[in-house]
Amino acid sequence: MPEYRLTSVALADRTAQVTIRWPRPAGALDADLLADLEHLLDWIEDEAACDVVVLRLAPDPAPELAAPPPDLEHCRRWEKLVVRLDRLACISVAVIDGPCVRFWMQLALACDHRVATARSTFQVLELKEGYLPGMNIFRLAKYLGVGVARRLVFTGELVTADRGASLGMIDEVCEAEALEAAVAAFLGRLAPVHPVVAQLARRLLSESFATAFEQFVGQYLASQHRCLSLGSAASEPER
Repeated sequence: MPEYRLTSVALADRTAQVTIRWPRPAGALDADLLADLEHLLDWIEDEAACDVVVLRLAPDPAPELAAPPPDLEHCRRWEKLVVRLDRLACISVAVIDGPCVRFWMQLALACDHRVATARSTFQVLELKEGYLPGMNIFRLAKYLGVGVARRLVFTGELVTADRGASLGMIDEVCEAEALEAAVAAFLGRLAPVHPVVAQLARRLLSESFATAFEQFVGQYLASQHRCLSLGSAASEPER
């Protein structure tokens, strides 16, 4: 397993538990964090050692909210990283406990699922700081609808965990003291994970918004053929 500067990884029962010591200010982006996450994805893609990756932040007793605009080259690297996350042959789960803003919010929304504590909040701060919220422009519109997304993006409205769940941003909300039990229960609901099947299902779900039904049927049948030809024990991801 590779060495990381800001990230720790624990692997058990084909689940990678990843804890990120996110640099301050809250949700900001820097080269060390990018390098850590790129190396993490290298490891997941090359070793195929996990069926589920769980991403969470290390506790921050005093998160700062003011942040300068990111470097453009960092933004390019970030979007490539998020595309890789979206194409993994394992299921990704973001565990949120506290403020979820900027690039942490972008990462969380790019995961397949989100579990949050009741004290968590979500806020799109980027427009107020003079730049765009990455591909959250795309994801929020798809998850919530253009009208709701426009309001959150332009106003910076604070969204509670319960409100986020009602909007479809969050899959599970629990009290802070019950977080680990809630995560374990949610992971149990995902099992068993067949990586190739999960990978193909994610792709089909993403393409369903932009593909005509007649074309989509052909894509589904091709994917179904691959799943059935590999068998239920198959685990080699699509490259």
